[in-house]
Amino acid sequence: MYNPARVPWSRWWLWLWGLVAIGLLVLLRFLAFKWWAIAAGAGFGTMEAIGLLRDNDPYPPLTHVIREYVPRWVAFSAIYAITGGAAAKWFHLHNAVGLAAVVGLIGWFNAHFDVTFDEPAKLRERAKYQRLYRQTLGRVHR
Repeated sequence: MYNPARVPWSRWWLWLWGLVAIGLLVLLRFLAFKWWAIAAGAGFGTMEAIGLLRDNDPYPPLTHVIREYVPRWVAFSAIYAITGGAAAKWFHLHNAVGLAAVVGLIGWFNAHFDVTFDEPAKLRERAKYQRLYRQTLGRVHR
């Protein structure tokens, strides 16, 4: 299913994913779980469903976008930390930031050891870092 080289992804779709994700992150702070889940279902659910309709179209699911553009350790750390922090908020725990940090660290360990023990994933991650560094450094030196 995953092959961004065959069909270029829609730039507006990628930006929309970013807006939906950031919007839902902001709403974590203000909404009870029930209302946040409804908003997530409407935002993420709709876009994921469209992204999964056809292989290799310009509208990928978020998982494929993250896989292409975000280093694995950042993605796993953030996903775990956000989940831990959201759970702490919804369960009214005292130290939401502390729980988010600990759970985020577990995400980092997961990504680190998973890549360490999985050679193909390690090679993909290395290629992604090299591409990102080239793009970033290319912008700085122009």
